[in-house]
Amino acid sequence: MGGGGGGDYRVPTGPGKPELSAEDICMSMSFTTELQPVPGGSIHQKGDVLPVLPTAAGAGTAFVVVDDSGEVVGTIIERTADLQRCTDLGFSFEAEVQEVFLDTHTVLVRAAL
Repeated sequence: MGGGGGGDYRVPTGPGKPELSAEDICMSMSFTTELQPVPGGSIHQKGDVLPVLPTAAGAGTAFVVVDDSGEVVGTIIERTADLQRCTDLGFSFEAEVQEVFLDTHTVLVRAAL
């Protein structure tokens, strides 16, 4: 027994509105989060835009924010399933620094254009 399979992942947007495709969802995904800090990691300034990269972590996939030299700034621990689904579709993401308090960065994660 099994489901129908195939087809696109779509989300209904409400009565009389078209469903959003997975690509639309990924392209418009945007959320603010605090990065899990890395001991001794570099500190960045508000407005810095840094790449988000997937990394194998035990049984799953984690996402890290890195600087231009490849040093890990912090780890994203929220919405990793959404990020994984979108990176599997070929999307990449970036994190814009919104605030820094001690060694913790608050970032806006969004699709990289």
